Amino acid sequence: MSKHLEKLLSREMTRKEFLAYGFLAVMAVFGIVGLVRQLTSRASTLTADIEPEGGTLGSGATVVTDTGASGGQAVQFGSTDTTRGPISYPSLAAARAALKTPANANYVMWNNAWPVNRDLEDIFALELGDNDILVLPERTQPYVIDSSEGFRAAGVASVTGRNGQLSIVNPTRTFVAPAHGSPWPVLVAAYWALARAQL
Repeated sequence: MSKHLEKLLSREMTRKEFLAYGFLAVMAVFGIVGLVRQLTSRASTLTADIEPEGGTLGSGATVVTDTGASGGQAVQFGSTDTTRGPISYPSLAAARAALKTPANANYVMWNNAWPVNRDLEDIFALELGDNDILVLPERTQPYVIDSSEGFRAAGVASVTGRNGQLSIVNPTRTFVAPAHGSPWPVLVAAYWALARAQL
């Protein structure tokens, strides 16, 4: 034992020193116990349930019946986004007015000579100008869209995008109706430019 430690242990502690060392010892015990409890504690389940007792539903939210939910009810989110995809108009003139297409806009029919799997992005990049509007005829083969959003075309169940196959859910079947022939879905060049920016 060193002389310094021997000297320290041989002398009597004052009351002030005793209280200070005692306080430090108690704090050390509490700190160690707290650290052990923190490191070894975990939730009893891997998931947490939040059940609000009341409140106001936001836009697009509805209360639905759910047997798996507490109280048999749940809040469902997800109103349909009607700002994407083809939009229905009674006539081509009405479509031009509503879409605010340029006066010099050209309406370009889908060319059946193009390969079935021709990408619409390629069509807009290589075949169409800034003021061109592509008219897509209804067909059984899918229009292949190189986009993460996809395009809801007539009779198409899904499209292949950069993020994989995308299901098409469009029960309203919205098209532009021309003067004669089958209804055609219409894709505006400006809309596709927006979709292309989101790739």
